[in-house]
Amino acid sequence: MRKHRIALAATIAATLISTSSAQASQTPDQIMGRIAAHHVQGWVDNKTPAPELLHRINQGDRVYVSCSVIAAVGIQSARNHGIPARAVSVVTNGKFDGYNDGHAMLELKLGGKWVLYDLDMNRVAVDQHGRRIGLAKQLKAGHDRRWRMIAHDDTRWNYAGTTASFQARLKRIEAQPLADWYDHVMGVALVSDGHGGYAYHGTGRESRRIDAVWPGVYRWVGAGQWRSLNYLN
Repeated sequence: MRKHRIALAATIAATLISTSSAQASQTPDQIMGRIAAHHVQGWVDNKTPAPELLHRINQGDRVYVSCSVIAAVGIQSARNHGIPARAVSVVTNGKFDGYNDGHAMLELKLGGKWVLYDLDMNRVAVDQHGRRIGLAKQLKAGHDRRWRMIAHDDTRWNYAGTTASFQARLKRIEAQPLADWYDHVMGVALVSDGHGGYAYHGTGRESRRIDAVWPGVYRWVGAGQWRSLNYLN
C-alpha cells in the first residue's frame, strides 16, 4: 500500500508539471473551465485531496464534490499555473436552514485585481459590460448580478451518500432559478487565512449573525483591506 501511494503521488506530480507546461498558453477562463466541465455537484469524492482530484480531471475523469472542494481544486490548478488565488465564501443574510446558508467560491488575481469564479455553478462574475469582476463588486450588484459560463453548460447533481430528506432539500435548490438562489446566499463575503477570518463590510450592512454564530472569528474590513488579502486558504 505504501509503495502504491508513493507511485500515485509521483504520477500526480509528473502529470501536474506536464499539464502546467502544456497549458501555459491557456487563459484563466480556459483553465477554470476545464475544471468546471469535469465537476458534478456531489459528495462521494469530498475526502480526496485536491491534487489527486485535479489529476483525475486532467485525465478526463469527472469528480463528484461540493462547492468548497471544487474551489480548492481550482486554487490548486491556478497556483500550478503561477496565478495567485484565494478561497472566498458568502453567507446568507436570510434565515439559516442548515443546507442553503452560503456558498464557497474562489478568486484569481488577474492584472492586479481579484476575479470571482464559481466552479460549482460553472461561472465567472462579470459586470454590465462583460468585464470580469471580483466578489466585492458582485455583491454590490445585487439583483443586477451577472455571470458568464466558462464551460459547456452540463450541470448535474449526484445525491449519493445523502439522506432522502436532504436530497429533497437539494432538489428544491436545483429547481429554482439560479439568480434567485444567488440572491439568497450572497449576503456577506468571508475569507480566512488560517489565523483568523475577515468579513467584507462593503455590502452596506453588517450581518449580526456573523458575530453571533462565529464570535470573534471574523473581523470586518473595508474595500482596501479586502483587496490586499493575498494567497489565503
